[in-house]
Amino acid sequence: MLEALFTSGIVNLVVTSRIWLLFLLLLPGYQSHAAATLGAQPPVITIDQETSILTPDQRLRYWIETDPINIEQLLAADLPWQNASHNTLNLHQEKRPVWVQLRLQSRTSDYRRLLHLDWSLLRQVEFYLFDRTDNRLLRYEYLQPGNASESGARLPFYIEMTLPHLHSVDVFLRVQASEYFLLPITVFSPTAYVEHKQNRYLGYGLFFGLLLAMLGYNLSLYIFIRDPNYAIYCLYVAAITAYSATMTGVGPAWIWGDWEWLTEHAYRIFSSLSFITAALFIRQFLNLREYGSWPLPLSTFAISSWAGLLLLSPILEQPLIGWLHTLTALISPIIAFIITLPLLLQRDAQARNLSIAWLPLLIATFYFMLHLVGLLDYSHDVMNLQRWGFAIEVLLLSIALAERINRERRDRVLAQEASLRYYRQASVARQGELAARESMLKAERDARAELEQRVAERTHELQTALTALANLNQELEAQSRTDGLTQLANRRYFDDCLLKEHNRALRQQTPLALLIGDLDHFKQLNDRYGHLAGDECLRQAASLWRQQARRAHEIAARYGGEELVMLLPGVTQQDALWLAECIRAGIEALRIEHEGEQIRFTCSIGVCVQIPSDNTTADSLIEAADDALYQAKENGRNRVCVGIPPR
Repeated sequence: MLEALFTSGIVNLVVTSRIWLLFLLLLPGYQSHAAATLGAQPPVITIDQETSILTPDQRLRYWIETDPINIEQLLAADLPWQNASHNTLNLHQEKRPVWVQLRLQSRTSDYRRLLHLDWSLLRQVEFYLFDRTDNRLLRYEYLQPGNASESGARLPFYIEMTLPHLHSVDVFLRVQASEYFLLPITVFSPTAYVEHKQNRYLGYGLFFGLLLAMLGYNLSLYIFIRDPNYAIYCLYVAAITAYSATMTGVGPAWIWGDWEWLTEHAYRIFSSLSFITAALFIRQFLNLREYGSWPLPLSTFAISSWAGLLLLSPILEQPLIGWLHTLTALISPIIAFIITLPLLLQRDAQARNLSIAWLPLLIATFYFMLHLVGLLDYSHDVMNLQRWGFAIEVLLLSIALAERINRERRDRVLAQEASLRYYRQASVARQGELAARESMLKAERDARAELEQRVAERTHELQTALTALANLNQELEAQSRTDGLTQLANRRYFDDCLLKEHNRALRQQTPLALLIGDLDHFKQLNDRYGHLAGDECLRQAASLWRQQARRAHEIAARYGGEELVMLLPGVTQQDALWLAECIRAGIEALRIEHEGEQIRFTCSIGVCVQIPSDNTTADSLIEAADDALYQAKENGRNRVCVGIPPR
């Protein structure tokens, strides 16, 4: 019966594969013919007050670039634009640049919108915003997956747009894909964008947190029990985590950044590794080597096919490798089902648990591939379906692994009990031997219990040591950046913060204020009252400086000797002068009791505020503030002077 079932399944698989291959190879020509209807002008998409989220659907048109062309030539030429035939533009394995046009008109005073291209396999995007009413280019932006950071969202691709009121505006996108060419477009209002971004980040955090938690948990189990099932399971979870990072954009945004080669090949590498490790897990979990018959060579064929595609990807030309990859991805869920089918027919518990865990993902993956090849209209929910298929699968597989370990343990216990029962029934004459065996078993249990107790104690000791080491490291880190006398930041930590804040202010074009103060006649104060009194004066002055550094990134530090500094990102010159005057007045009002005598002293402060440019450096800001301090000293001390910011 199984041989007949195998023969029938293989025949159906081969026939189905050939039909799919023929259909997929003919599909691009069919769609090109179906989309050949040219649109004279794109329909206008109206944005009003009630429109918080909209999608262009089929109201956009596109043109595949045959020769390089710029925006001026594009606007001047009469090009054969094609209307989109689906809600999401899907050009499959198209590697040439594609120009996309959609026309917007704002009828609301809330004219700021964000354009979202929700596809991470785009190699590069050029964005043009052209005002048809005034006939001028409003904005240009060039984005790649590794640097697509806009309005706080690092996942590609978010583009901020400012639409003139009641003007007709054309959005032109020149897009090139590294893999499947999909272009899901959504336009958000600022409020809807914030909610969308929060929900998106929350979903990704839950999803990747679950994958990493299961990876860490099962990796620890493998380390302790050395079961190869857990090792292959961990490899599989790592592969699908990398694949999911590629498809969501988390990978190029936070992990490998602007590594162009990996961005170009990440989809094929990690999807191939996901299928390979999945096939290896099925092979190991179901013990196909012991089962024998045809599921074992079929699993070997699946593993070899994906390994071959992985190795041939850099060699074979597009679109051949792309269609082979697509066809193999469509067939792989069917192969996985065929492999488990004979064991399911034998009511194998492991095959049943595996099928329950894999079924949602196999259906989601097959459904996802149907959208990729254009048989179904793509939507973001399809990606979410596959992602949560992964989440459900890793949970159920982990449970299946635990259930298998428990079942094997129960079988071992039952076998031991049966063996003991048979020994008792064999002969009364062997009571001594049985007693010795029971004693041996008890000793083994005691040794195992003692070993487990020692492991628990050592684990507790290790955790305690690690906690103490972490606390010590935190204390050492705090001490390494704190001045011992004044409890302000020390010079080295201040220099690092100054360079970081200068670079941040340069990027964001925000003001950066620096205060440098020096206690007047401090040497004479030390000579007259002694160094202990001088140190107390310096501590009291430092306390006033520290009290004014209240916001995040504001730093008060001891610059050297009796010199104190304060770094104030985002503070204007007026506010910086006010803070400096508060410090100066506070120090002037100080009274330090010393041997029945009150010590009074003053402070001179130099202030400089600049918006950094490419011609300025952090050292130039210090020099300007130091010059202002010198001017305050020259003008009689106990005063605040403003330095000329460098340009």
